[in-house]
Amino acid sequence: MTLLVEAVLLLLAVMLGIMLGLGLNAVWASVFGFEAANISELITDNPPARVRNFLRLNALTSNGFMFIFPALLFSVFFYRRNRARELKLTTEFRAEWLPGLLVFVFAGFFFSQFTYWLNQMLPLPAVAAELEERTGKLVEAIITMESVPEFLFALFTVAVIPAVGEELLFRGTIQRRAEEVLGSPHTAIIGTAILFSFIHFQFAGFLPRVVLGLLLGYLFYWTRNLWVSILAHFIINGFQVAAAFFAADQIENLEKPDLTQLPASQMLTTAIISLIFIYLAGNWFHKNRIL
Repeated sequence: MTLLVEAVLLLLAVMLGIMLGLGLNAVWASVFGFEAANISELITDNPPARVRNFLRLNALTSNGFMFIFPALLFSVFFYRRNRARELKLTTEFRAEWLPGLLVFVFAGFFFSQFTYWLNQMLPLPAVAAELEERTGKLVEAIITMESVPEFLFALFTVAVIPAVGEELLFRGTIQRRAEEVLGSPHTAIIGTAILFSFIHFQFAGFLPRVVLGLLLGYLFYWTRNLWVSILAHFIINGFQVAAAFFAADQIENLEKPDLTQLPASQMLTTAIISLIFIYLAGNWFHKNRIL
């Protein structure tokens, strides 16, 4: 079976997952007493806890069915036996990976700020700008937390489910199959990273997500362990949720920085230092890779 046919089948599985997620979200809306057609009206500047929890449940369901469902469905049809092994979920996690993983992830996070600075230089069409604003308000509502249960729910919604689901679909399924068919790991990693960023439909963060996709892709390629990229993904998303909860007062008193106003020299210095640490950590993983 060709890569194109597999890609079409996977796309159909994603579309089916999206429809199932929409159906279940309509049920959640009914349970919470909201109208499914008017969910966008709930995304205000300061929504109450009941609305925030509904939005989290809505996002959790959407992500689960859009990413986890098609990846598992694909594995059922193409990996009839040893599906966990084929998805690289049974490889032993090596403790010596952790320091390099942390350096790699946090250096990548700071480098992504440089790419976000570049991304902000690009003008957005009116439709894209409106979509960005709506998505930003949704994310802000989801990570507005006033209690520990809310924090745990937000962490599960924003960090756990996306980390598991997106890595299952993009690294464990798409990247792995593309590498096998194309015979070029670098082409598979780059292509998957671009697709990974595109599918989020957040144009102001397109370049940073490509960088994140590249980092996660190479971690998976070097370690052949999907849990490594899942953990890295969780750390990045979870750090942002934890910062929003534990440092809410400090963040609220800070003005959101306009990166376009920062001097180019400062951003370039950050990028160069980050790239040095990415190279050092990446070189270590490369030398100790499992192929």
